[in-house]
Amino acid sequence: MLVDDAAYGHALAEPFAALIVKLAGSYDAIVAPSTTTGQNVLRASRRCST
Repeated sequence: MLVDDAAYGHALAEPFAALIVKLAGSYDAIVAPSTTTGQNVLRASRRCST
């Protein structure tokens, strides 16, 4: 995924999570690497989707 916006410049989990939740639509699953960043984004996406 390539995003070009100042909101994503600092690689914070919350802006990425909001984008992922918005784009996820009808997908059954979202996967991410088992890195600190991947885990943080998935945790934040759970908070965004509720």
